[in-house]
Amino acid sequence: MTDPQKTAAPLLRRQRRPSQAQAETKSWRVTPKKVKKTINKLRYQQHEERRQREEAERLREEAIKVAQQYAEQSKQYHKIIQEGEQYLVHQIRERASMAVDQAKNSYRQAYEEGNDRTRFLKRKRR
Repeated sequence: MTDPQKTAAPLLRRQRRPSQAQAETKSWRVTPKKVKKTINKLRYQQHEERRQREEAERLREEAIKVAQQYAEQSKQYHKIIQEGEQYLVHQIRERASMAVDQAKNSYRQAYEEGNDRTRFLKRKRR
């Protein structure tokens, strides 16, 4: 006959080892710690996505603001350039008018003095 203790020992060892079915159920078993960890992970992801959306919105608004500032500054520069051009045209007309007046006066003076050579040179310049 066999010793009952020797035959019982392998049975106990078999019982102590979890079967494959038990191992699978343990892996699917949900513990409160796992649930809490999963919830926290999902919350973190949700908040991170919200932060990214808010940051993208802030960047977009800042880009629009900067673009508007550049557009306004460009308008101001164009206005300054236009005013400068108008002033320059005015100065050129003034100087041309003064040069014409000076030439007329010079010609008149030469004519009154009877200086034919000066009159001839003045006519040639026209």
